[in-house]
Amino acid sequence: MIYTQMGVLAKRYTVVEGMDDFAHLVTTTATPTQAQNLTNNRLETFKHTSAPYVVYGLVDGTNRADSEVTARTILFLDVDGNEATYNEVRDRITAGLLKQYSLVAYPTISNGIKSGARMRIGIDLSRPAPPDDYIKVWRVVSYLLNVTADEAGATRQFKQLAGTYVLTTQNAHSEPLINASDTVALPVDEFVKIFDENPNRYEPKQSKSSPKRRQTASDNRPAWADNNRLMISAIIDPEHYYTEFGGWDNMLTGVGGWVFKNTHGNLQFTADVIDYVNNTGNDPIAFEELTKKFKSWARRWNY
Repeated sequence: MIYTQMGVLAKRYTVVEGMDDFAHLVTTTATPTQAQNLTNNRLETFKHTSAPYVVYGLVDGTNRADSEVTARTILFLDVDGNEATYNEVRDRITAGLLKQYSLVAYPTISNGIKSGARMRIGIDLSRPAPPDDYIKVWRVVSYLLNVTADEAGATRQFKQLAGTYVLTTQNAHSEPLINASDTVALPVDEFVKIFDENPNRYEPKQSKSSPKRRQTASDNRPAWADNNRLMISAIIDPEHYYTEFGGWDNMLTGVGGWVFKNTHGNLQFTADVIDYVNNTGNDPIAFEELTKKFKSWARRWNY
């Protein structure tokens, strides 16, 4: 099934009926949403309010806050790493093992604005894949492409939305790829078997910290100063720093606890900071879901 919404902050999915999941993805890639001649700041607003997003798979409701995605029919891989350019990753797809499978690849809204390949790859799956199978297939595919990709949507946020292709002035130089002629769906069971035979091989690549990001030790700087630096960095640029915490949720609760402690228990201010940091990300947690998480996290904080 196809579940769409406009902007990441929308509360309900719209169900699209009468169309094959992968055919829908091909159509949105061939005829992208237009968002040209917008500044970087206006594109950020567009992403949150007007950009098209989709979930392909099995969902137990249309209210995004309390529905669960139980299986996916399209595998998405978001390639953000700096070890390869957009065109280099595109060439790896067309020249490698994956070229036999039905897939698309296109630049994200961040392409041309942020560093890295900034590419989203969508691959048709032979059957709906529940979370345990999906992450195995995801890791094998990322290994085959030799890229650093964002694992969040395959692990901590299985219900994460995928943005479909939006053509911008900034990303217009990166040509999309539609690989749908004489191809087949990626065989989920075969890829799960490949993973199970050697799981250690497919451990995700870790993003390499730049000198700007790296928290270096110093005999002259106490541990609390390094911790404060990390927290402030996460508030300013959460997309680059959440992996330092082991995940997006861990970062939010870590930052929240730090703000709560250093504002003498100001819960409202802490909530405002968490909401700001979350919405700065490429795929923020829905407000209703974040509210539930915040209430749970706050019970563990102290000052």
